[in-house]
Parts: sequence; C-alpha cells; structure tokens
Amino acid sequence: MATQSFPALQAHDGFPITPDDTQTVDQHAGNTEGYKHCFVHNKGVGAIVKVTTAQGNDLDVYINQGATCELAVIRVFSTGTAAGATDLVGFVGKA
Repeated sequence: MATQSFPALQAHDGFPITPDDTQTVDQHAGNTEGYKHCFVHNKGVGAIVKVTTAQGNDLDVYINQGATCELAVIRVFSTGTAAGATDLVGFVGKA
C-alpha cells in the first residue's frame, strides 16, 4: 500500500473559533476578512470536533492538542464537539 504525504500548512492569518451550531466560519467575529473556510487548530486538549467541510459534509474529527486539522471547514459545531475542545483557532492559508 502506498502512503501519501501532504505539504505542510502555510497559514497567513487566524482567528478564534467558538463552536456554534448555526454560525459559519465567515460569521465569526474574529474573522474580519470574511474567509469562507479555514483549517482548525486545537490549542486545548485533544478532542472530537464536529465540523462541516467545505464540500458540505458533516464529520467528527479528532484533533490532538497542539495539532491542526488540515481539512477546509465552513462550520465548527457546538453539539457533537467534545467539552475539552474549548481553545480552537481558525487558520487560513494554503497547503
């Protein structure tokens, strides 16, 4: 089985994310540039984070402490996101 490597994320901006069941990434107060999607960085403890991808799929992803999920998301849900995922940041950039 072949393995696939991914390039490192090169973020050029970021903003705090408060999980919300109705608010999309472009509606977050810290997102002053109106970015439509972002990568989610977890500064808190490792936890399940429920997201909607840029393609419109709802997924539960586990993000380790200090890690970035390099999956473009448009929403981070409150319902379905573990209580420990309280220190999330949206990184905007390109892989």
